[in-house]
Amino acid sequence: MPETGQHRRLVSAVARRISLAVPSATVLADLPDSIGAPVPPAIGGFRPDVWARGPGGETLALAEAKVRGIDDDHTQRQISAFLRHLDSPGKPLFVLAVPGELADSAKTLLRVLRLTEQTVRVRLGVFDELDLWRLDAAGGRQWHLD
Repeated sequence: MPETGQHRRLVSAVARRISLAVPSATVLADLPDSIGAPVPPAIGGFRPDVWARGPGGETLALAEAKVRGIDDDHTQRQISAFLRHLDSPGKPLFVLAVPGELADSAKTLLRVLRLTEQTVRVRLGVFDELDLWRLDAAGGRQWHLD
């Protein structure tokens, strides 16, 4: 499916927000207007929209932007692969970027996938086009503005 202008704007916005959240990282975004530029690597057969890597090449954060279809099987398999990849002691960050009207559904999806995949070492975030919400580390029940 071709990317929409809304998807491209969301990817750009979440890449900028991740740059702020993880200032030591080099952030790569999979955008069609950056032809020839490095893109995020495929992870578990899926290419994330944004990849933040540390000085040693380690993954510090991943982000996926969705403008619709966050409840479909493809999206759930994709996010599960990213969460499994990130489940490491360094507490990397995964962000699901969505339009504001999908933010509550995105938060629910991430909480469910965190429990299903048992990836408690991954920090979770939802970017709603304006704000980055992070799931609390203790209990994983409340979302807080970052």
